[in-house]
Amino acid sequence: MIYVYSALPVGNVQAALECIRKSCPGALAVIVRRSFGCSKLLYYSLFLSLKSFQIGSNRARTPELEWLCRLASDSNVQTALKATAPVPGEPVAIASTKAFPAGLKKELGIRGEASCKECDSKFLSAYYGLSEESLKRYPLCGLAMEKMAIEAAR
Repeated sequence: MIYVYSALPVGNVQAALECIRKSCPGALAVIVRRSFGCSKLLYYSLFLSLKSFQIGSNRARTPELEWLCRLASDSNVQTALKATAPVPGEPVAIASTKAFPAGLKKELGIRGEASCKECDSKFLSAYYGLSEESLKRYPLCGLAMEKMAIEAAR
């Protein structure tokens, strides 16, 4: 199960992740720019990340970093961090393997659950290099997941 929340801008990502770890022990969590806030993409990239650790093909040292690499379709951790990093002053998407208690939601400025409809489809299609023609024929999330799968197979 994955929970994807829409939240107000986060000043310090590391501090917010520490807060999540304290409130939800054992949870895997990432905070990404709002443009990547599609629950289907976050779920699939989490699946790829956990699978890579299971079969020993992970490129990052932690599941969370691998999650970001899979989401960014990039094996370079630094590049993936840069691509998925929240934009200062803009709302973020927070994904977790555990539901957040009400107090944590308030502390992180969570406005509710994120939906794929709120994603920046223009950004995602450009980021994953999807043509207008392919987007006319297939859903954005499906094409983006294909890109992630191709990168995972390399």
